[in-house]
Amino acid sequence: MGEFVIEKLITALAQSIRNEFENEWRVYTESVYQALEKPCFFVECEKVERVDMLNRRFLMRVNVKITCENDSEERKNDAQSLSAKLFDLLGCIRVDDCFFNGRKIHGKWESGSFVVRCVYDMVAKKEEEEAEKMLTIETRGFHDGRDGIYKG
Repeated sequence: MGEFVIEKLITALAQSIRNEFENEWRVYTESVYQALEKPCFFVECEKVERVDMLNRRFLMRVNVKITCENDSEERKNDAQSLSAKLFDLLGCIRVDDCFFNGRKIHGKWESGSFVVRCVYDMVAKKEEEEAEKMLTIETRGFHDGRDGIYKG
């Protein structure tokens, strides 16, 4: 599961944003240092937590951050509409044949940009590979001061 599913989640979020805003906004999933086109969104995985559960299962909690960069005063004043659209599309995201519900969705202004954060929980089962059996070695003689046959 791991990084591959997180990458798919980020890609699905980016595509949902593109669809919602009909290519009016650029969407980036990686850091861009030059030729940044505004208005734009940055979609990134902020943090991943793994919580072990019973029966070889684990919970992967993915914290996503979406930063809205915009220089237009008109669009900045429309933050209410922007946040409502983002909150709606973050609520349920489809990745392949699975749906993930966004939780703890909240937005606020940070350093002149509108930032929305969301949490997605994914439950998975640990895959265990069959390990090769180790050889058993039998020794005769003294071991730790005792005489006998030891297997280990």
